[in-house]
Amino acid sequence: MKTIRPLILGLLLISASAAAQTTVTATWPFDRGTDNPSSAQIDNDTAFTLSNFVLGSHLTCTGIQSPNTESVSYSKFQPDAQMGSATPGYELSFMLKPSRGLQFTPTRISFKASRFGTDGGFLVLTRATGEGAEETIAQDLKPNRNNVDPFFSVYDYALEGLPASEDAFVFKIYIHSLGNNKQIGFYNIAVTGRITGELIEVNKYTLNTAVSPAAAGSITLSPQGNSFDEGSEITLTANKAFGYKFNHWEDGQGTVLSQENPYVHAITADTNLIAVFDKLNTYSLMLAVEGGANDYMLSVSPAGTLVNDTLRYEENTQVSLKASGNKILTFNNWSSGETNSELLLDMTRDYELTAYYSAVDFIVGWDFYRPGNSGRPADFASEGNSTSILILRNAEGNATGWLDKSQQAAGGYEGRPSAVNWKALADKYYYQLSFDATNFTDIKVASALLFNYNAYSKIKLEYSLDNENFTTIDTIHMLSNKVWYDTEFSLPSDADHAPKVYVRWLPDYTSPVLGTTSNNDGTSITDIYITGTGLIYDDGKAPVFLGSVPADQSTGASATGKIVLSFDEKIKLSDTLYATLDDQPLEGLVSGKTLSFAYRGLEYAREYTFVLPANAVSDLTDNFLDSVITIRFTTMERPVVAKRLFDAVVSNTGELLAALEAAHASQTGERFRILLKNGEYDLGSGITTITAHKISLIGQSRQGVLVYNTSINEGISITSTIFLSGATGFYAQDITFQNKYPYMNTTGRAVVLRDTGTKNIFKNISLLSFQDTYYSGNSGRMYFEDCQINGVVDFICGGSDIFFNRCLLALEKRSGNCITAPSGNGDWGYVFSDCTIDGVDDEARAVVNGTYSLGRPWQGAPRAVYLNTTMKVVPTAAGWTNMSETVLPALFAEFNSVNANGDPVDLSNRMTTFTAGTVSYNPVLTPEQAAQFTIDNVLGGSDAWQPVLATEQAEAPVLTLDAGHLVWDSSDYVLCYVVCRDGEIVDVTTSCTYEIPDGTGAAEFVVHAVNEHGGLSEASNPVQNSGLQSVHSTPEFYASGKTLVLKGVTESVQVTLYDLTGLPVKTLATDSDLELTMKPGAYVLRLQGLRYDKRAVVVFR
Repeated sequence: MKTIRPLILGLLLISASAAAQTTVTATWPFDRGTDNPSSAQIDNDTAFTLSNFVLGSHLTCTGIQSPNTESVSYSKFQPDAQMGSATPGYELSFMLKPSRGLQFTPTRISFKASRFGTDGGFLVLTRATGEGAEETIAQDLKPNRNNVDPFFSVYDYALEGLPASEDAFVFKIYIHSLGNNKQIGFYNIAVTGRITGELIEVNKYTLNTAVSPAAAGSITLSPQGNSFDEGSEITLTANKAFGYKFNHWEDGQGTVLSQENPYVHAITADTNLIAVFDKLNTYSLMLAVEGGANDYMLSVSPAGTLVNDTLRYEENTQVSLKASGNKILTFNNWSSGETNSELLLDMTRDYELTAYYSAVDFIVGWDFYRPGNSGRPADFASEGNSTSILILRNAEGNATGWLDKSQQAAGGYEGRPSAVNWKALADKYYYQLSFDATNFTDIKVASALLFNYNAYSKIKLEYSLDNENFTTIDTIHMLSNKVWYDTEFSLPSDADHAPKVYVRWLPDYTSPVLGTTSNNDGTSITDIYITGTGLIYDDGKAPVFLGSVPADQSTGASATGKIVLSFDEKIKLSDTLYATLDDQPLEGLVSGKTLSFAYRGLEYAREYTFVLPANAVSDLTDNFLDSVITIRFTTMERPVVAKRLFDAVVSNTGELLAALEAAHASQTGERFRILLKNGEYDLGSGITTITAHKISLIGQSRQGVLVYNTSINEGISITSTIFLSGATGFYAQDITFQNKYPYMNTTGRAVVLRDTGTKNIFKNISLLSFQDTYYSGNSGRMYFEDCQINGVVDFICGGSDIFFNRCLLALEKRSGNCITAPSGNGDWGYVFSDCTIDGVDDEARAVVNGTYSLGRPWQGAPRAVYLNTTMKVVPTAAGWTNMSETVLPALFAEFNSVNANGDPVDLSNRMTTFTAGTVSYNPVLTPEQAAQFTIDNVLGGSDAWQPVLATEQAEAPVLTLDAGHLVWDSSDYVLCYVVCRDGEIVDVTTSCTYEIPDGTGAAEFVVHAVNEHGGLSEASNPVQNSGLQSVHSTPEFYASGKTLVLKGVTESVQVTLYDLTGLPVKTLATDSDLELTMKPGAYVLRLQGLRYDKRAVVVFR
């Protein structure tokens, strides 16, 4: 098992004296929560020199609590994500190091544990066996719940046959299958064993540490303490504070010892060590909203640091802003003029931005972002409705609280923030609210309902004007669990102008109770919006056009965005007239006094003309604007890609995991790009979890890079090779991922890629497994292009809106295969466009042809559509099949399916009747219906996401060989270049030359250009090197104290010095020898001449 990003809580030194063979017990009481000491309580003062407790980086101690009947406190630990198996970073690790001359034989481990408020959660107990390997002592341990008799569990394991050892004994307790807002508590973790040998007395030395400047950060020691045995190796980690970066370690006399961090120091005398930091520039970001939106509708990533109540960022941090809307509020534009809801800022200056919104006429609304579990005031309220509240009540008028699944309290529920009833079904609680409609007519009630576990399948929407006599407006039918049912109903005219209107969602207690049996009602509610038409006054005047974004004759408009028109009063749009952009029709969206027209994919640096014809807009009393609105604007220049190298280039598993660790630790907000050289990367038997945003994994080639794990057990949530746990903006290209679980010998689920993130992109990758190969979450948008996915059963399963473009769906040799098992509540589901279905080989083709299915309904409201599919092997005549007795597909359909010869596949017998019922749709789409399933429609969302911009490959360079140098033209749209010799990567550079090293024999060179996301272009033209090349001398350079000396300059040379984070600190050009004074520290020196590009690390003292 491999550990990612451990957080060392500390080690404690134990004084040593003579010891003989004896029994010893070390105990971590774990009764003080976050104040737990890292060291153990040991009943023999001489047995151990070190003891420690290490908390995995994905676990947090949330405090202490006593299970029922227990008088002692348990320390509770909570994961940041729910893992399906024992995963590095989700463990409690304990270590005992015998004193010098002694050996320890562990014989027993014991502890108490309890689960707090959850039925989930398992424990796995392991011990380290050396070289990173672990042996399982016990697994699938499920502690008792704290509130269910017997309230806690006692675990006691004998360790038999272990040898005596002078090495440290390490054991770990992994937590998995536990929700990220649930906890497992521990108490009295103890290890018993035998100590043998003869104690060796050693000298002890004092280690004092300090930070300079004092506010710049802190130092973590491993092991902790200030007195250590002679020769002990202490790992010091310098932890930066906001606004600083680590520079070097020095001793008490100012001598620089190392630039490494962490730094390992072997103590041989009393020592003073100082971590020296440099101060960074920081900049402020001030945000505001106008137009009725709440400030939480603006999200910022990374979150930044509050300094004197102002959000600040370190220089060059890349910050992503997103303005979210809802049914009543529409984002229009930023004060800087951008109309995209997502904005990227490079923090090189202070920013002050306002997000402008417009609103439709609304009365009240609840979006459940903020916490609140009873008597919840409206999140949005019109004048006179600030006291409107949502309650959970019963017929007797008793109000109670609900489970708070708001965004801030719980991160939402089944994809949306909400309230969950969770009261006994027999108590008949229901949701109700009231509002003042004095100023409104044409009132509509919108909401979304869902149930988990069980609930009454029919909910009556009712209203009343006196809170006594209720009238049923309509009935909401909930057919499946974990499906959001969005509805909107109009209230009768007697509610118009009413001073008080009551609305309730009352279960039909005669309807069937559906779902998994439970005593409690699992009905959830969210997105409640009460809208209407405000008071209208006819002034006989047409609306006045106030202006637009972009403005007329403006330049620098986004190539994807919207045109926003503002008026002096609320308006409406004609049903017969439409706007155009260079004669192409645009669809308008009215929101109060604004009218917006979205557009996508315009050419850069080109003028466009927008025209809204006369009489296309009127006020709400039909006074029409009789003039034409014309706006001419020019789009921005194509953005130049800033040159930079990959953040990591790796060639083995250890380097890959270290790079992922660095990506998670990065706080710059920029994309972290990792290049994998050809080779195999064995991730072991567990799950490698990625939670950081904007990581790129790029392979040298799909055929040459294999990233795999070998799952021991089967299971959809415990086997994934890679788990994108909430990760956003992930990009993978040119890699084969595989789960080597031995399916054909045992059968079972073995996931390769599990993805619960969003806006993730996969270009030219292979996913190889058998069952559940790709498992998607329920609320994301993902894009696959030119990929291959292998499997037998449900090998593409889950929810979200996902577009598969030109992909190969490869069926393994097995009869009765099924490609998809969709679930969730996506608007589009799985969309396969221009894909190919085939067997993996001739033997597989012979078995699967005519026997497999395109999909089966798993959960929720499943959708899957195949467009323009080449079926080299055809499915059964029915095409689709059954899975659940209660789940009916929302849409299983095809368009233009052809066989291997290009002939149409007979779709006349496609399934329409499933176990759960008969569908109302036609499983064969019309051309008009098929045309709606575009990448823009399926994935665009409210932020106009365009994943194809990320997969656009850079143009391959054209190489020439000039006097021992490869030379090619530069491009403003290339990140960097990868140089390969005979198929091996030999350099990654931002320059346009590569000096072939002296002594290189005959070889073939190619160069790949790298796009902004890190993807490698096709190879350049190959250039053959004969092995006979000219020698070009580069200047001699060296550091002399604080001076850089450069000698032998014969032509113009560009000199750049970078700090160790890659930031340039000095740049100049010279055509003669020079001496340059620098601050003490380590730098990367780069010398660029016409025929060379050299780098080296130099240290100034």
